[in-house]
Amino acid sequence: MNICIVAGGTGGHIYPALALASKYYELGHNIYYIGNESRMEAKLVRDKTPYVFLSIKNDGLRKGFVQKVKALLSQIKAIKDSRNHLKKHKIDIVIGFGGYVTFPVCIAAQRLNIPYFLHEQNAIPGKANLYVEKKAKGIVVCYEKAKGYFKNKNTVLLGNPRASEVVDAQKNDDILFDLNLNKQKPLIYIVMGSLGYKPFYKTFIEMVLANNMSNYQFVISTGVRDISEYEKEVSHLQHVNFYKFVDQVSILQHADLVISRSGATSVAEIMASGVPSILIPSPYVTNNHQFYNAAECVAFNAALMIEDKDVTSENLFNLIQSTMSNQKLLETLRFNTQKVAFKESRHNIIKWIDESIHG
Repeated sequence: MNICIVAGGTGGHIYPALALASKYYELGHNIYYIGNESRMEAKLVRDKTPYVFLSIKNDGLRKGFVQKVKALLSQIKAIKDSRNHLKKHKIDIVIGFGGYVTFPVCIAAQRLNIPYFLHEQNAIPGKANLYVEKKAKGIVVCYEKAKGYFKNKNTVLLGNPRASEVVDAQKNDDILFDLNLNKQKPLIYIVMGSLGYKPFYKTFIEMVLANNMSNYQFVISTGVRDISEYEKEVSHLQHVNFYKFVDQVSILQHADLVISRSGATSVAEIMASGVPSILIPSPYVTNNHQFYNAAECVAFNAALMIEDKDVTSENLFNLIQSTMSNQKLLETLRFNTQKVAFKESRHNIIKWIDESIHG
C-alpha cells in the first residue's frame, strides 16, 4: 500500500507517527509523509528516514482577527496542495497524528474518498483531530479519558506506537560508558521537555547544593535551552551531569527513577521502559493536557505527580528521598507501568486499521 503519514509541529505528534511508519515500512509498504516545510518534521523526515517528504504550508489559529483570517486562507492552498500530493502518489490510506498540518490533509483525503485514520496521543484531544474526526474511518487514543471527546463510534484504546518501538529497542550498555556513569550507583534521569525549563534547573541546583546527594548520580537532558550559567554552579559535583541531548530510550533502560514533563511521547517511553517516575506536568500547554496525561498514570498507580507550582528545592528533595528509599513503592510503580504501556501498540494499530478497511 501507499501510506501517507501526517503529523507536525512537535515531537509529541511526530515521534509516534514515525514509530508507526517504521513498522509499516518494515512490512514492505511505501511511506509518504506530509508536513510543513518550515517545521521540525521536515528536517526529521528528510535527515533520518527513507520516507518521501511532501511539503505543504498552513498556519494554526492564533489570537487576533488578522491572524485568524491569514490562518483560514492558508488552509485553502494547503488543502489544494494536499489533494495534489495524494492524487499524484496514489495514496491508499492517510493516518493523521495531530498538529494543524493534519487538518488540510484529512480534508483532502475526504474529498478524494481516501480513508483516513486519526491518532490522539494526549488525554485531552487537540483541535485538529477534533475538527476532522467525523469522517474519519477510525480513531486511536492512548487514554480512556480521550474517548469521551470523540463522537466517532470507531474510537479504540490502543496506545502510543512509540511505546512498542521502545520495547523493541536493543539494550544499549555503551551509554553508561559514554556518559561515564557508575553501574553500581542509583541513576536519576531528568528531562523537562525538548525545550527545557530554566526555573526547574535553578530549583534542582539549589537542591543539590543544599543537600548531600552524592549517593545518587543525576543525568539531566536540557534540550535546546542554554543553561551554562547554572551548570557552572555545580561543575564541582561529579554526581551531577548536564547534557544538551541524551539518547532517551537508552538511558531509560538503566534509570532507577525518572523526573519528567508529561508530554505524550515522554510518558509513553517511560511507561514502556518500566521505570518509576515523578511527573511534573507543564502548565503552559494547550488545555493543560500534560496534567491529564500524568493523572491517568497516577490513577493506575504507575507514576507519581507533583504540579509545577509546588516544585521547590525542599519539596523536590523530600519527594526524591521518600521515593528512592521506599523499595515497595518503586516495585509497585515499576509493576504498574505495564498497565498503561501498550507494548504491542504498533502491531495492534496496524491490525485494527487493516480490519477497519477490509471488514
